[in-house]
Amino acid sequence: MSGKYSLHTNSLIVKPVGQPIYCEEATTVSIDDEGGGLFVDLSQHHDDGRCRISVGYEEWPLIVAAVNAMFEEIAKMEAVESPPC
Repeated sequence: MSGKYSLHTNSLIVKPVGQPIYCEEATTVSIDDEGGGLFVDLSQHHDDGRCRISVGYEEWPLIVAAVNAMFEEIAKMEAVESPPC
């Protein structure tokens, strides 16, 4: 962190080994803000256009870890933006 800037991770991707990051099984876990405060968003992109999140047993622990990491990042971001008085 410098005086004017801070570095933050805003997304992680959980995907099958050997598959590209844009495959249907890839889950993006990201930080978003629509004006009401930071939150974690999970998304997948399916060719059929359906909106759903499909999670397999083996990927669940990684998705949980990614969600937890994003919430930890939100805490860091909020601490930088509003330092204690």
